[in-house]
Order: sequence, then structure tokens, then C-alpha cells
Amino acid sequence: MSYGFCNSLEFYLIRYRKRIEMITAIHHSLKYILDSISTQSIEIQNQQESENKIAVIKRDIATIVRYIIYAILAEKLTLDDNYINSCFTECNSLSLSRQSLIIALQHTKELTIKLTTQPANQDIDFSDLNYNILVNEISRYFDQFIIKLTSY
Repeated sequence: MSYGFCNSLEFYLIRYRKRIEMITAIHHSLKYILDSISTQSIEIQNQQESENKIAVIKRDIATIVRYIIYAILAEKLTLDDNYINSCFTECNSLSLSRQSLIIALQHTKELTIKLTTQPANQDIDFSDLNYNILVNEISRYFDQFIIKLTSY
């Protein structure tokens, strides 16, 4: 005899494992993601200043991605202002160029979504719809940071 609880528990475990797989993909790809942030997204005054700005923005993107990973683990539906603001207190690039951080964050979002959707969904009990829900969740987290940055 099968109970709905067992199926729900199995589904929850599969969903949690998918979250861990996404986090692992993001974590292992972070260096690649950060290296893809180029001088094209930064206002270039001179080469040295541009390299310094990129270094600061990369640190901030890594901080934001860390907060997004925490949100994925916590299964937060939305990120409240306190959560986002506490992340931004760790960011140094806001005083340099908020627009550059927004552009870099949009690029990071696109690349992260691309990297997390590449693995084929191999679980029969975990539909493409459920997988897309997790991907949309990641996208929403990035959007919430971007929206907050544009409203500063």
C-alpha cells in the first residue's frame, strides 16, 4: 500500500537534490562567471582604473551570488529588503558605479541561468515544469537584486 506522504517525501527529496545540483553548478561555475565580466560592462576611464573597478565588481557579484545560494537553500519565496540590504552592506562597488554593477549582475544572471539549465533532467518524478520553477526562482532572486539597485 502506498501513501501520498511517501510520494510527497520522495518528491521533496528529489526537489532538494535538484536545488543542491543547481547550487553545485553555480558554485563550480563561479570563477567562469566572474571571469566573463569584462571591461565592456564598465565605463573605462583608463585601463588601470577599469581593472580596479572590475576587481571590486567581481567581489560584489560573488557576494550577491553567495546570498542567492543561501536563498536557494532556504527556499525563500522572495528576498526582503533587509536581506538584500545586508548583502549590499558587504558590497564596495555601489560607490564606484551602480550602473556597472547592474550590467554585470544582468550578465551574471543570464550566464547562471544558462549554466543551470544545461544538465538534462533525468528524474522521471521531477517534471520539466518543476525544474523550470527552480530556474525561475533563481532568475527572480537576481531580478530582486537588480530592481533594488535601480531604485537606489
